Amino acid sequence: MKTKLTISPWQLFALIVLFELGSAIVMNVGHSAKQDAWISIAAATIFGMGIFAIYRLLQARRPESDLFELVQLSFGRWLGSVVILLYVIYFLYVAARVLRDFLELLASAVLDHTPIEVLAFSFMLVSAYMIGLGLSTIVRTAELLFPIIMGILFVLCVLLLIDRDYEFNNLKPILGDGIEPVVTSIFPTLLTFPFGELIVILVFIRYAAPAKRVGFMSMGAIGLSGMILVGTAVLETITLGEKMKERTNFPYLLTIRDIAFGYFFERMEMMVVFVMFITILVKASLFLFGALKGVEHLVRIPYRESVFPVACLVAILSIRIATSFAEHSIEGLELSPYVVHLPMQLGIPLVMLVILGVKSARQR
Repeated sequence: MKTKLTISPWQLFALIVLFELGSAIVMNVGHSAKQDAWISIAAATIFGMGIFAIYRLLQARRPESDLFELVQLSFGRWLGSVVILLYVIYFLYVAARVLRDFLELLASAVLDHTPIEVLAFSFMLVSAYMIGLGLSTIVRTAELLFPIIMGILFVLCVLLLIDRDYEFNNLKPILGDGIEPVVTSIFPTLLTFPFGELIVILVFIRYAAPAKRVGFMSMGAIGLSGMILVGTAVLETITLGEKMKERTNFPYLLTIRDIAFGYFFERMEMMVVFVMFITILVKASLFLFGALKGVEHLVRIPYRESVFPVACLVAILSIRIATSFAEHSIEGLELSPYVVHLPMQLGIPLVMLVILGVKSARQR
């Protein structure tokens, strides 16, 4: 289905930054590298730019096509339909995992007596309503809230440095255990989460204009989100210490929780919950939109007609995906990167890039 939507470079920049932060800003990403987590995240950001460059090369083969049309062009009608179905399932799976991250945060920090089913369905109804209004609603929401989110993160950083005791010696020894923990934390965990998840951008990046600025703004957005995650990891380490940071599920929330400045800036963890709500809303909505567009491509049903039942399916999946946060974390950090993310984020796109390159060479 064609649309007249145009995404400006600034809107794309805001969208990618909020998407990349997602749940990564609160989750203990890179924890296996211990005090060197910030090094792992910085290196993963560079590799993330490389992954996005692959996506851009793939999209440049057919600038007018989205991900599913590129799949059809690469694999043909029947095999292409199977691959599209795999991407639909994958996008629904990631949307459910992202939602579960937020539900765990709410259940542990804010709404501990509220049934998780109420939280899941309420959140997905908001997401479904946004998607029902069109992709432009998600894009404009990201554009509007991006400065607010950046302002909140900046204020939290300043208040943290003013009010909390911190120790830069917690960052030492740098590479004390060698480079192996850093490498193992990057490949494949940090490589696939959050940077490889940008595969969903191929569903709508063709609407971004002007095309010559898309690459520059996208790389800048990935770089900024990486810098924010690096800064967050440093703040958590110098404030909590490596051992405390490793023991908690949401180290950034714990870091912010005890801020009390001037009898006015208190209970600042609510700001963290708000930030995560917005970033998760953007990220989960984009994955849900990607899944719906895949369904539309397969069965020719306009995505707006199936948005609410599919959103309810994501809510159910987020509840059933794991019985506890520990199981959810193990599956997401140890199993999914190898079994799910790498094939869908790198394996299939690289095969498509080769196939389309060969076809273009034959046509020439």
